[in-house]
Amino acid sequence: MLEKINALAELNFYLGTNYIRDEGAIAIGNGLTKLESLESLFFEVGKHNEIGIEGMKGLTIGLKQLNQLKKLKLTICENELG
Repeated sequence: MLEKINALAELNFYLGTNYIRDEGAIAIGNGLTKLESLESLFFEVGKHNEIGIEGMKGLTIGLKQLNQLKKLKLTICENELG
């Protein structure tokens, strides 16, 4: 079933009150690289996460690999950046 995920065209992803830290954000960034057909991404990082600079760098590495991406909405609320 997971082999079909690379054909996903749209993803709405909400991280709220999950206490995600840098390591989790880096893992999410690595996972984004598998979504080769993704055209639309709505990504919200809500409160009660602790994603710092290294975690954001990990996320952006994944985002930069999304060559088919046409629409991106990235919202980051109440996180300890920096």
